[in-house]
Amino acid sequence: MRIQFLCMSVFLVWAITESLPVVPDGTRDNRFPDVDDDSVMHIRSPVTGSSDSRIVRESHISRASARRPATIAASMNPPPWPEYSARFQNAWRDFYLETGVVAAQGIPALGQRSRVLVMGDPCTAGNQLATLVECQEKKLNTTQRIPEILGTLAQHVDAVLILGDNFYDSDGTVTARTLSAAQKLAHGQLPMLMTVPGNHDFWIAGQPKFRVPWDQLGWGFMQFYGQDVVALHRGGLNFTQGRDGLPDPSNFFWYATVGGAGFVGFSGAHTWSEQEAMFSEACGYLSGLQAHVSAVFVAGHWSEEGGPNKGGLLHTRAAYDKLAALCPAIAGKLHYLLGHTHCNRPLEDGRGFLLGGAGMGLGPGKCEDEFEFAVIEA
Repeated sequence: MRIQFLCMSVFLVWAITESLPVVPDGTRDNRFPDVDDDSVMHIRSPVTGSSDSRIVRESHISRASARRPATIAASMNPPPWPEYSARFQNAWRDFYLETGVVAAQGIPALGQRSRVLVMGDPCTAGNQLATLVECQEKKLNTTQRIPEILGTLAQHVDAVLILGDNFYDSDGTVTARTLSAAQKLAHGQLPMLMTVPGNHDFWIAGQPKFRVPWDQLGWGFMQFYGQDVVALHRGGLNFTQGRDGLPDPSNFFWYATVGGAGFVGFSGAHTWSEQEAMFSEACGYLSGLQAHVSAVFVAGHWSEEGGPNKGGLLHTRAAYDKLAALCPAIAGKLHYLLGHTHCNRPLEDGRGFLLGGAGMGLGPGKCEDEFEFAVIEA
């Protein structure tokens, strides 16, 4: 297993570095040329609990809520398609999700070499919060370069993992434009995408004590990425909490393999006790595959315990420690990946990797110029 940190400003030598102004809410951003706001996004994710890499979940997200998105290509041979088709509920109501499990090609089989691109806390222009929380977009031109990273490297990595605070988006517009631009550069097909929610994916100002009426509370996030989460194995996405509460943690929890690497994704806005049974499921699955997996990564967002007022009820190192104790069969292969703190570095314990520096700053002299991602090769 190898993890390599890559600096975007060096690696993407063709990226445009000219500073561009932040675009106000509600206006067209000309840094997304030829991207149709109503275009359909095609997002694949590994299937939770499956050892067959030929089976993936494919989700289509349409910007136009009044019509169904384009149907899946016949060559995918769906068995059948789709299993869920509905307008978004509770948040981001202008979007429509259509999702199902399909057969796919070009994904490494269990135990084969795989490459996964990892980044955390990516910020772009397009909303006022990006300026409020010190996005370095004007200096680093993240609005253009993040889609370039995702789209240009699509043929060179097997999956992308984003560690939360995804584009600091309250209404889905920035997410849709960013991924549409990346999909266009990838000639219509992005790699498999895995992600976990961050504090700004629940509360746009980052904490429940600063809650505002337009907070998405994770409802938009959980539907947009269409991941194969535990909830789908328990009867479907869980909307029982109601719009004013956080979604059930089963809407965010997933565990899967990509070639020779295993991954467990969870919500740091929920407690260990709320997710312990799902961590136990992940333990059973990964323990049975340990002969084929060289490393297992716990993917979370929070880098510290926030408490109820700040929303961080299960930080990533704590989840790692608890899973290692719960699942000794894979403890020696466990590592953890986290964002939240906007820097990039291996952590001192030798097991963790902080990857929260994708354009967001902490203030003068505190990682404000860090704009990097990592590639895991297992």
